[in-house]
Amino acid sequence: SYCAPELLTGKTYIGPEVDVWSLGVIFYAMLFGMLPFSHPDQNARRKYIASGFYTIPPSASPKATKLIQRMLTVDPIKRITVPEIKNHPWMKGPDNFIGMARKVITQITSPRGSKPRERSGDAGGSPMVECKSG
Repeated sequence: SYCAPELLTGKTYIGPEVDVWSLGVIFYAMLFGMLPFSHPDQNARRKYIASGFYTIPPSASPKATKLIQRMLTVDPIKRITVPEIKNHPWMKGPDNFIGMARKVITQITSPRGSKPRERSGDAGGSPMVECKSG
């Protein structure tokens, strides 16, 4: 499920491009909790990978959608590069992994109907959520 299409079709292995594909699969799984190319039949799964057939849940942000599409581009020459990933708008926006983690922490640590208590104090000066144990 992580294998780049060019490897399935026997084309020449190009390291960084193949790695970006695999990273795209991992990124997809982290965002949506499932793999982009999942089918119980291995031959069907290989066809999905080779053709780049997958769906993105409607809950995905437009920036995350665009990044996934660029990472899971079948043609390795057209696939996004690592420097481009680093500079992609999703990587710098509030809906990236750090922003998502803060939202999840806020949701799981605040009682229903109340706002979490925030205090300043981490190295970046951004608010910290105070958590209670037990």
